[in-house]
Amino acid sequence: MDKFSDNTIIYNANSLCEIQYGKGKLNPIIKSFVPYIKIEDYKLFFIEKGILFYGLDNVFLVPYEEIDYRSTNTTTWLMNPPKDSEILETSYEHVNKDGSPSKRYKINNKIYKINSWVLEIVSDNYISLPIVFFNKSSMEEFCKLIQGIKQST
Repeated sequence: MDKFSDNTIIYNANSLCEIQYGKGKLNPIIKSFVPYIKIEDYKLFFIEKGILFYGLDNVFLVPYEEIDYRSTNTTTWLMNPPKDSEILETSYEHVNKDGSPSKRYKINNKIYKINSWVLEIVSDNYISLPIVFFNKSSMEEFCKLIQGIKQST
């Protein structure tokens, strides 16, 4: 995860909250450092056998054979886009019919339309985890990371 974690920001697609990630271990279950992401109350450890979900109340493993990945490209409007995002166009929160910024509002923030890529990690019985990337190469690096772990088994 070294190349991936340099300055990449990834988000939970449902809440657009930043996802924490890195390398970690979970004694006594995982004794060496492995890639993980933290989403709300769960840490997802990418180990050789699958994705280990570790939460406050439960721990379970979803084998890689049961996991499918789907990716879609979409656009998103944000006021403060990440630095590595691709800006497609700009507008304002409040606009006139001709698209110009409305002067009726004292605060009329600029908003940015940006490209976004949603990677959904799904399995039939366990999970549906959408992750948003605002940089395509970041998503590709993340996918390569997972494929590398899967192939090492």
